[in-house]
Amino acid sequence: PTPHTMSRSRRTSSVLSKKSNQVDLKQSDILAAIILADSFSREFRPITLSRPRSLLPLVNVPVLEYVMEILAASDVQEIYIFCCENSSMIKSYLEKSKWNQNSSASRVNQIRVQVLTGLDATCAGDAMRAIHDMNIIRSDFVLITGDVISNVDLRPIIQKHKEERGKSKNSPLLMTSVFKEQPSYRINTNLGFNDARHSVWVAVAPDENQLLFYDCDKTSSFKLPMKTFKNFRNIQVRSDLYDCHIDICSPQVLDIFKENFDYQDLRSDFMVNVLTDEIISIDNKVSPYVITDQYASRLSSLRAYELISKDIVKRWMYPIVPDTNFTSDTSYRLSSPNNYFENAISLERSSKVLIDCVIGKDSSVGKNSVLSETTVGRNVVIGNNCKIEGAFIWDNVVIEDNVQIQCAIVANGVTIKKGAVINRGAILGEDVIIGENFLVEQSKRLTTLKAEVNDTDSSDGFDTFEDDTKGARLSSSTVETNEEHVGVGGRGTEYEGSFDYETYNLLGMTDMELELENKKLLEQSLSDERENEDGNIISGGSESENRLFLSELDGVVESSIIKNNNEEESKLEMDSVKFAYNPMPHQHACGLVRSLLQYAIKSEPDNNEKVSELFGHLLDGTTYKTAWCNIINTVIAEKSDIQLDVLDFLLDYFQNEGAKRTQLISEIVHKLYNADVLDKERILDWAEKRGDLNSNTTAEADMRLIKQCEQVIMLLKNEEMVQIRKPKGGWFSTASEDSDDSDETSEDDDSDDDDDEDDDSEDSDDSDDE
Repeated sequence: PTPHTMSRSRRTSSVLSKKSNQVDLKQSDILAAIILADSFSREFRPITLSRPRSLLPLVNVPVLEYVMEILAASDVQEIYIFCCENSSMIKSYLEKSKWNQNSSASRVNQIRVQVLTGLDATCAGDAMRAIHDMNIIRSDFVLITGDVISNVDLRPIIQKHKEERGKSKNSPLLMTSVFKEQPSYRINTNLGFNDARHSVWVAVAPDENQLLFYDCDKTSSFKLPMKTFKNFRNIQVRSDLYDCHIDICSPQVLDIFKENFDYQDLRSDFMVNVLTDEIISIDNKVSPYVITDQYASRLSSLRAYELISKDIVKRWMYPIVPDTNFTSDTSYRLSSPNNYFENAISLERSSKVLIDCVIGKDSSVGKNSVLSETTVGRNVVIGNNCKIEGAFIWDNVVIEDNVQIQCAIVANGVTIKKGAVINRGAILGEDVIIGENFLVEQSKRLTTLKAEVNDTDSSDGFDTFEDDTKGARLSSSTVETNEEHVGVGGRGTEYEGSFDYETYNLLGMTDMELELENKKLLEQSLSDERENEDGNIISGGSESENRLFLSELDGVVESSIIKNNNEEESKLEMDSVKFAYNPMPHQHACGLVRSLLQYAIKSEPDNNEKVSELFGHLLDGTTYKTAWCNIINTVIAEKSDIQLDVLDFLLDYFQNEGAKRTQLISEIVHKLYNADVLDKERILDWAEKRGDLNSNTTAEADMRLIKQCEQVIMLLKNEEMVQIRKPKGGWFSTASEDSDDSDETSEDDDSDDDDDEDDDSEDSDDSDDE
């Protein structure tokens, strides 16, 4: 990646700091910061199909400006903004902003700004590895995500980090992470704690100021190793902390990401492993820094967007408020009771702007229109007799007469024709047109753009780290208009994307409604997990632990195959993973089968026949030094229930892989049978149980996959030399069932055949006993 360099001079009258320092610094003394501008998520779709989250307007100021202001006020001298496919948009914005060296806002104290582009980065871990390879960080640096909204002064935190680094010799300080204390009466209110999902479990040794445990899943309980209590006399366990995603890091953080290519997320992968991995944690220390009286939150959801906007308007973020005009290109003034107006706005005398409103320049409000708790961008036209409450209206929007809007987001270039009603939680993407007298239902997301990447696709069942703008930028054509969604004369359609418990639209809900909705969504999420329990075999620990185990297993298996290790070497590497994560036997067995499948599909992505062939060679060691069937059998140890778990896992795996891989399940089951990983009794038991059409536990998708295995099942039953009958409610059929011909043939069978069958039966019994 090639950095795009700009610089600007920080104002001597900075909003948060007026300090000046013109001393030439050595490279090792320069304080740098890395902003991860991409969200690697999709909560804000469809409005992030046309721009990255870091450039979304928050109270008419791009989110990136809030992050840059924190860093500038904290004496940061170099800012690196890492972004993926939206880099051109961010570069274009910065060139026109005060951060450009040629800007009239530039004065003294140069701050160097670089935009770093990494087109191949699909997650935060990829971004960190790309930055490591650029070799631009040589000393401690600030790491911050591009959606952090805060007025925290980082200077005392940075100073304490440096002091701790100087003291820590036996266990060097790797990182200082910033947390915000959450008083119980403020949780889920308009004081910055807008999303309880970002509160975490942490265990801290206060005497050593060391973080011992971190769990971002925050289940009802967690485990601490016994050795933790032996090594630390005083341990605090806290659940009242909000993770600000602001870290002061040593350069070794980048080294750890580089050495561990499977680390994807900053918290569930990196943080958890640093604290639990014996090799890493013994040489490194993570310190928590808890703030109590400063504002810190993250723009992590639509609900967060609403609450943070209100916080800023109500001056909880002071001195980062509209009338300080900290971006140097606004002209807001505070007006009673608590409204902010830019220059060159037009308000009809009969219009009413009640409270907590922000109106940008060149905007107008018509006769008898009423606005309350609403942010209006620039060049917006609001007609007569409109009622707008709690809405977020961006630039260049036209709202005709008699329109009603309640707590909705209206993006750039939208037109709402007369008489239309926009209900709570609606999201109108850029350039959408709503027809006359049309009703937009609550929480509807309307768009004129479509994403190239399917939101529902996930290659391995884990969280997707797809950038919000990637699909839209590659597929710039507009969607076909559906007037059922936008009205007659409208433009756009409903956005088709999957939104789960983590990404559900909670915009505009009251605290009571939010509590009820969260409870309902959580119950639905838990219900779905219970329904999928049979298919989701690879489970047992927390979500982050399972992800780490499977990711580590994938890497070790792939490495062993590529190096063509012998069986003893492969077993040693498998044991290292086993001892590190201590998986249950069924987790280990299913994980090994999964890793081999992943490698085969990755090697031959377009040819199922070759995938099956390669999978068979890996199992029996035909072309490799390791026969992986022996390692899997060591784990299974002839336990029939684990074999059933493996078969159930295959159902789940191929269901996620989609129609392209459906036919593979039969081949894979056959390969596992030939390699003695699965025995025919377990396969037949599984097929009869899962293939029962009368069973309430067998999903239709599972039934289709089991149907694919019919040929293998028939082969096994013929091999067993028993009469093939269609079980009650079963799924397979034969050419004839209990026909007269078959009865006659049976009666005419030679007695010698019966003797042979008896002999075979005895041999089978002996085999079973053995």
